[in-house]
Amino acid sequence: MNLGKQFSQANFFNNATNLAFIVFLIGTSVAGLIYLTLAIRHFSLSRNNIKCLQRISFIALLPALLWFLWMFLFHLGL
Repeated sequence: MNLGKQFSQANFFNNATNLAFIVFLIGTSVAGLIYLTLAIRHFSLSRNNIKCLQRISFIALLPALLWFLWMFLFHLGL
């Protein structure tokens, strides 16, 4: 039984998955900021529309933010 080898492979897969998700989260955040910037510049949105877009963006990213907190506060023991 190679439990150590299986554990290290599972740990590597878990770390690779977490890294991919963090890269996805950063990319999504940057894309959202670019989208909001372009929307403000080119469509001259009113303040109410901008606040609505910000709320929608926050709600869309909330699960990712909760996952981020779970990973770094509980699993890493901070």
